[in-house]
Amino acid sequence: MFMQASWINARVEHPIWIFMQSCELLTHAPREFARVVCFSRHDSSVDLEDEYRLWENDANLLAEVGRVLFVQPTRIAVRLPRTLAERALAAWQRDDSTGGPSDASLAQGIVRQRAASVALIGLAIKNEGLAGDDDVVVTLDAREIGDALEAADEAGLLNGLAAPE
Repeated sequence: MFMQASWINARVEHPIWIFMQSCELLTHAPREFARVVCFSRHDSSVDLEDEYRLWENDANLLAEVGRVLFVQPTRIAVRLPRTLAERALAAWQRDDSTGGPSDASLAQGIVRQRAASVALIGLAIKNEGLAGDDDVVVTLDAREIGDALEAADEAGLLNGLAAPE
């Protein structure tokens, strides 16, 4: 059966055509893409344009949820091992004045954005981190926490872990 798999993240979609017997999670999906969406090209019950309209509506709904959440408290006190906190602080203190190339690839853009998130965590540690013996307590914005969780998930660092209830 001829199937299409699309790696999708919030900003970009990269479709590729492949042959598959079933629509299962692809183990060779690039790490920077969060989900795999599969559909049969010959399945008359699936209309790609209808799917994209639904996804576009979902993306707009997510933006509306974000607008409502933006005016609510989104800062959370977290505990980081001291070694990670020191490395994040060093990322903030580093002089990255080049600004980066305007023709960066998607993967390079993601790496650059994640480096910026680490630097913002370092800034928060510099401004309000409370160091203990082995850790640092700092209040982070949910955006940086989300960026860190997404990076850890895509790197496979959350496999086998369970989120607290």
